[in-house]
Amino acid sequence: MKNIFLILFITAALTNCNSVQKEDEVITVNFSTTSPPAVEIVKVIPLETRPDALIDKYPKMCITSKYYVVGDDNKIIVYSKDGAIHTIINARGEGPQEADRLSKFYADDHSIMIMDSFRQRIIEYDYDGNFITPTKIGMPFPHFVRHNDSYFFDLQVNGTDNGNVLAVTDLQGNKVQEAVEIKGKGNIYGAERFQIMGDVVLYLPSFYNTIYEIDNHYQISPRYTFDFGKHWAEDKLYKKHERPSDAFALWRELQKNDQIGFLRFVDSERWILLDFEKEKDRYNWFYNKEDRKQYMVKMNDVSQKSILTNKIETIDDGNFVILIEAYKYSDYSDLPDLKVSEEDNFVLVLCKIK
Repeated sequence: MKNIFLILFITAALTNCNSVQKEDEVITVNFSTTSPPAVEIVKVIPLETRPDALIDKYPKMCITSKYYVVGDDNKIIVYSKDGAIHTIINARGEGPQEADRLSKFYADDHSIMIMDSFRQRIIEYDYDGNFITPTKIGMPFPHFVRHNDSYFFDLQVNGTDNGNVLAVTDLQGNKVQEAVEIKGKGNIYGAERFQIMGDVVLYLPSFYNTIYEIDNHYQISPRYTFDFGKHWAEDKLYKKHERPSDAFALWRELQKNDQIGFLRFVDSERWILLDFEKEKDRYNWFYNKEDRKQYMVKMNDVSQKSILTNKIETIDDGNFVILIEAYKYSDYSDLPDLKVSEEDNFVLVLCKIK
């Protein structure tokens, strides 16, 4: 097995020669801000419903220039931009062209890449559903993304004190000349870790409150750091629950102590979104980069009747993208009238925060 690492530890000061000295923006999160921002509905797209293409409750989504790609554990569905089904990939299994589950995937304008965690590889399909190739990675990786001619992996290194690390390979799984590694705080994983934004890869390591950016030369620098004050969990808590099997115990202790440990993010030209849990509630937190105003929305709070109480999946041409279950569509006062049945597939909503 080829060693995919050229080890490079990045400390909090980022003093390594492979990193760029850059003063990141520190943003203090205001928890007293509880009003939602004004939202404009740009487009509503019902996803085609077919008996062989019903989407499970918690799907994963990627967006390309031509397609919406939505997947669950059992299938990946490629939709055209009008919501019509283009391709269905049924590749769950143990065969040479299959993966143990399909919900861990990434899609760009070239192809759809699926993580096969059992065999520690990526399998690749084109948009007509044809198998292209497998790529052996050789280590478990909960999250990954492809940018230009490289794969970026959030790797899991059990049995060491490294926790989660970031590694980079070429498209054949070989180490790049200068790979990047960030020392993590534990082996428990939360939400997706990566976002492509222009020419950089954005990366949020597990249990970190800093989003890093990695350029085309694999130089890394902090982009934003979020100050949660007393609500941010201390490092010693992760040491106490450092095994993957401790995830539930860690989550319960975070709730008990009114602390935040897991973050999910979406970055756009004007807005930063953080998605996190505090006590027993989950929030969407919005930060306007221009006027620095903050807004916080309690998710699944039906009394607000706002689509912003849902998980925001990603961005598409500057618009936030939300998947609404059809049977809940009529619950939101900010959505236009639409004829959907409770048995229909998800409705895709593109919205702009004003």
